[in-house]
Amino acid sequence: MLCEKTWELILTGCRWILIDMAGLSSIDCFGMGDLITALTTARDAGGDIKLVNVGAPIKRMLQLTRLDTVFEIHDDEVRAAKSFGPRQTMSVIETPSECFVG
Repeated sequence: MLCEKTWELILTGCRWILIDMAGLSSIDCFGMGDLITALTTARDAGGDIKLVNVGAPIKRMLQLTRLDTVFEIHDDEVRAAKSFGPRQTMSVIETPSECFVG
């Protein structure tokens, strides 16, 4: 689901994507894999993905897997959006829990 949404955005010209993880309390290995695939897809297209509103349990999981060194993580959407620079094609994916937990 996340990978498909990433492809849809890239095909429409949006390569800079925020993934809003607010309200998400856990993530499984498939969800982690989807995050990595989405990031690879965006970067291969010349863009990037950043995470926003990451709760403590997920932030801890990202630290344990060292994915916190791969993803840029922000506490609020405004700062995250500004971190892309003056991009006009930035989009936000609001993630339902079924994206990350089987």
